[in-house]
Order: sequence, then C-alpha cells, then structure tokens
Amino acid sequence: MYGETLEEEKEEVPIKQQSPSPIGFILPTFEIIRGNSPESSGPDKCKFHSRIAINDLPQLAPLKIVQRESLTRIIDESRTSITTRGKIHQSGQQPKPNEEPKLYLLVKGLTKQSVEEANTIIKQLMIEGIESLSNNVNNKNGTTGK
Repeated sequence: MYGETLEEEKEEVPIKQQSPSPIGFILPTFEIIRGNSPESSGPDKCKFHSRIAINDLPQLAPLKIVQRESLTRIIDESRTSITTRGKIHQSGQQPKPNEEPKLYLLVKGLTKQSVEEANTIIKQLMIEGIESLSNNVNNKNGTTGK
C-alpha cells in the first residue's frame, strides 16, 4: 500500500499539446505536471501545475491573456491559481545566466481537470490574440480576407 502511493506520486501526467494555430503559428506546450511547482512557496496544496511560455508569442496574444478580466475569468471557470512569472525578453533571445527566465504563466490546481480547463481557455485566448493580430495586419495591407 505504501509503495503504491509512492508510485502514484511519482507518476507524471504527460499532456503536451504543441500544435500550429489556425493561422500557422506554433503554440507553446501545455504540459501538465503532477506535484507542486518548484516556484511555489509556503503551504501550497496544489497537486498539478503547468508552465506556459508566453514571451515569444505575437504581442497581442500575451496581452489578451494577462488582462485582469481574462485572468479572473480563467481562474473562476477552472478553479486554478495563475501567476505571471519571469520577465519579457526579446523574441528569440535567451536569458543570461542568473537572469529571470522568459515570461510564462504558472497554472496550479487541485485536479488535473482544473489545470486542463485553464490550459484550454488560455490556448483559445492565444489563438484569438494571434488571429486578431493577423486580421489587423491584413486590414492595414488593404485585404479583408473576404
């Protein structure tokens, strides 16, 4: 019985979703990991977490996600905790040693399902932000896509 619990705690939940968005932009992975995140401090009871890189997305996509209204909606609907971590680095540029990592979202939840729900909403907001940017570029170039 004790060994079974230990094995269960070690189990990782391999959920990687890296796919092109409808407009061909590669989205970050949405891997869900069992256990507390190393970034957490204090008596954290969350059982699952996910780190979602948002630094290298087109400018509108991260803004659409980190707006207070968007984060509140995601947190309320998925029953998770979401924290913005890291700092903005130029696209393609790697952080120097001892420098904060690239901007990412840390999603924590009590259940795998709650983190999956948050990731699904975040992915949809990323796609909407990228499509919105694409539409703005097309409109500036005189095309409407119709």
